[in-house]
Amino acid sequence: MKFELYKIFYRKTTIALFAGFFLLTLISTLLSLRVDEWRAGNTPETIAANHWEWAMEDLEGTRYVIETYGMLGEFPGSYGGTLFPATGRFIPFQADVDSPIIQKIIGLYNQIEIPQGIVPGEAWNGILGSGGMVTFFLGIVIVMGVAPVFANERSTGVDKIILTAKQGKNRVVINKIMTVLIFTVVVYMVYFLSVTIPNILFYGADGLNAPIHLYFWLAQSPYNYTVAELLPRLICTGVISSLLLCMLGLVISALSRNAYIALIPSFLIYILSSFRFVPVSGYQTGVLVGLHRFLTLFPANVLGDSQLWGTPDFYDIFGLFISRPTMTVIFSVVGICVLAMLCFMITKRMEPSN
Repeated sequence: MKFELYKIFYRKTTIALFAGFFLLTLISTLLSLRVDEWRAGNTPETIAANHWEWAMEDLEGTRYVIETYGMLGEFPGSYGGTLFPATGRFIPFQADVDSPIIQKIIGLYNQIEIPQGIVPGEAWNGILGSGGMVTFFLGIVIVMGVAPVFANERSTGVDKIILTAKQGKNRVVINKIMTVLIFTVVVYMVYFLSVTIPNILFYGADGLNAPIHLYFWLAQSPYNYTVAELLPRLICTGVISSLLLCMLGLVISALSRNAYIALIPSFLIYILSSFRFVPVSGYQTGVLVGLHRFLTLFPANVLGDSQLWGTPDFYDIFGLFISRPTMTVIFSVVGICVLAMLCFMITKRMEPSN
């Protein structure tokens, strides 16, 4: 496996991708840093009181809208996805407020407690709300790094030696899978640390014990977490979703004759899966709703979504209401296992190139 790690990390294109992505993330993070003028002249007590009052107003408004209308969101008439319980953001569609899913969400909001006197750290607002084009390029880097793993060997004829080696095909596949998984974790942590370290150095690390509802991106979250409790969950969903993307790229690489051919379907799947069929009226079919809900679990829609933990979003699986973050982990783990099995099946049938 050391040789596989050497090949993927010391490839010129990989080094260039790493350097370019690191600089992009770092520059984007530095440009987003600013001195919060609203805090100037305010004591910590005043800041804590103002944030608490604002968070409580938002939370009470959220509770009222859900309890009154049942939902505000993408699929009027019945629950089919994310709730957007913000007054004035959408025209409310009346739903059955006594339905099990609405009652579950109301119960989650009733459990939320926002203690007084806690000053939120500005650093975490930038970290928890990071996303957009930077995370989109995170997926691009993973795809480009994984595409040559099998395909390059077929195009150069090296597979003739590898596939007939004593260690066998299964060992080759295991080494390659472990290599791309390590590569993907490293890429994700480069992204995460490039966002986290500048924010902490600029703002400080205060506010880890603050409820997430004191932060703009998570003001309407149904989860009763502090920043310290959310961070490992955020990293977990990001890493696992990235691993699903890398395994998909590895399967496509195993089926391709060279890296360029592998890149085309990998890019297409990654980019096209980012388009979600968000209904704009109540006349959408069940097929579109199902397709939309399926695509929200794909890496392109998870890595850059600051609202993954910020809105009440549940999947009805045989009467069990599973939150979108949990469903994302389940979907990704199952997908990784299935794709790993496909790699073994493809490699078993693989013959040395001519």
